[in-house]
Amino acid sequence: MNFFSWTLRIIAGSFLMVWLPVFSFAFTPGAFIVSPAEVDLGTVRVLPGSSAGPYAFTISVVGGPVPDASVEVVDPDTGETTTSDSDEEAVFTASCDATWLTIEPAEGTAPGSITATATISETMGSGLWTANVTILSGLDPATERVTIPVTINVIRSIGDLLTVSPTKLDLQMTDQNTSQQTFPVTIANADPNKSTGYLWSARTDVGWLVLSDDEGSGDTTISLRVDPGAIYLNTDTDNDGVPDAAVGIITFRSSLNVEAVTLTVNATILSSAEPAVSPSQLYWTVEKSTADTALSFSAQRLQVFGFESGWTAASDMGFVSAELYNAAGDSGTVIITDPYGWVEVTPNAEILSAMDYGTYIGYITVSDLDKEVQFQIPITINIREPGDAVSLPVVDFTSSYSQMEAAESSLINVQIPVPEDIAHYPTAATCQAAGGAWIDPNNTLLDSLDAYCSLNERAYVLLERRDMEPGMVYAMTKTGTLALAYENGIKVSGADDLSYADGPVSYIPVGPLQMIGSYGTVVVSLRIGNNLSSAVEIQRLLISLQTLEGQWTVTEAYKGSYYVYDFAPLTVERIIDGQPGYTASWENMPVSVSFGDGSNWLYQLSFEQEGGIYYTYQIQRLSGSQMSGQWRYTWRGTSSDWETFEAQRPLWQLTFP
Repeated sequence: MNFFSWTLRIIAGSFLMVWLPVFSFAFTPGAFIVSPAEVDLGTVRVLPGSSAGPYAFTISVVGGPVPDASVEVVDPDTGETTTSDSDEEAVFTASCDATWLTIEPAEGTAPGSITATATISETMGSGLWTANVTILSGLDPATERVTIPVTINVIRSIGDLLTVSPTKLDLQMTDQNTSQQTFPVTIANADPNKSTGYLWSARTDVGWLVLSDDEGSGDTTISLRVDPGAIYLNTDTDNDGVPDAAVGIITFRSSLNVEAVTLTVNATILSSAEPAVSPSQLYWTVEKSTADTALSFSAQRLQVFGFESGWTAASDMGFVSAELYNAAGDSGTVIITDPYGWVEVTPNAEILSAMDYGTYIGYITVSDLDKEVQFQIPITINIREPGDAVSLPVVDFTSSYSQMEAAESSLINVQIPVPEDIAHYPTAATCQAAGGAWIDPNNTLLDSLDAYCSLNERAYVLLERRDMEPGMVYAMTKTGTLALAYENGIKVSGADDLSYADGPVSYIPVGPLQMIGSYGTVVVSLRIGNNLSSAVEIQRLLISLQTLEGQWTVTEAYKGSYYVYDFAPLTVERIIDGQPGYTASWENMPVSVSFGDGSNWLYQLSFEQEGGIYYTYQIQRLSGSQMSGQWRYTWRGTSSDWETFEAQRPLWQLTFP
């Protein structure tokens, strides 16, 4: 599916305002942490004299030494002494000792990543091939190097063989960076002359491993998404200071007359020495029309780390529940004795449906049992009128997750406020003289804003239609267009240049917009960093898009009475999956469907009844189970007054998480 088939209606003179603040990240200074820590690319069967590949994967790098001001560093080989300034970064270099595995780039800053690519040449014989990727500090040569072993088994023979690459991933993640990771998985018949015509399937045994496709045919590459937030945080049973790894196995089977192949993923979340709760705040926003009788909310999760004496959590909002889970995933108690766990936070839809428009703010308080440490996590629930802009909460150097529901034709307009600590300079010249980047070179921002200047990092806006194009991530460029940044977890060439602005800008206009033709979950990730690999996520917005297709039982009001058409459902079908356009029918009459402006109404249904009577139904609200709006008829040039209607989807059509 081509991402650029989206119908993005940008409304002239109006902007989506997004603030991306500065965010600095370091785990344990002095030590690099890499993920994956070991890679087994599996078995590749190749015909004699043939080549195979490439097989690429990404290695993320965090931590590393960041010297304090005027720290003297002595090179143990040369004896040379150098002095480092306090603003130096954790610079690393990467190398490999095998020619069949290449590294790109050869150096970078942490947090960051490199891409390793394996290629089987015509001269590589059968057997187990091993390579070592080495990460070294670019600041302190005495820092302990990190080595990532990479293996691949080459078989030179003829015949069918189901191969999967990689077959093993050892992942290490920190509790300060629990963003999801994506890896490409290549499925192939080792016989290059039989790359099509066979079927394959894949099944995972844990919920934190998600495949973009679980069945298919022929040679292909799919994406594997690892969700650290869904991993039960493991305890340290052997007391070696490292939590036990969570293990997930994916089993691949095929119609080839061969055995099944497995991919094993070992995932470890390393906890910092200090207690932590992530993310730093939670946010929900829902649109409520005057015809709405029920709202819906999805649960969000707070991860809890490093509370050695145990912990507890409570909500101060009567319409928000907080359910506690220990490291094993057990709930039902108000005190958790494990150092790790999570809090499932769920707004009460029944209570909130009866509340007025507005923003409701409260807190989830997480405390250790010794009463020495306490975190207050802001909880924000915004109930807005149709067409109102979405104002995301201020993010102060920490990550934040937000959720909203919208129809594909809704006018999505999100605003994130301007930070107070951005440097102000009166002109571009004074900004650049200070070593900064002028944020608004084309004077596209609102006239009421002062001039802003960034003294450090780039801002990136990434978008992913997770259900429509899994593994395909796009970046919004400086010109407002969308360009491919990641494909199945691999960063495409030139993606580092796809920043929206060269600094943590005051505003980023990416709307208002309509996502017509889209469905499922759309992820908007706001990140800052020196490059895309090192950019750290500071805002994640999950947009759940509702669409019109299905069967609807319509109830309409007319002059004080109500009429239920349960004997004749309205049927709506999408003409082409992922493209704008519907076809509909009602009581055997064809119904035309058009898209609205996203603010006054979302869709319009029109049809003609026998006798020259024309009906118009404007849908103003759409959720997973209900739609509502207004209708009227026109006969001989005279239109009736607008009346209200609502419609329900049958329960068997609903999809539950």
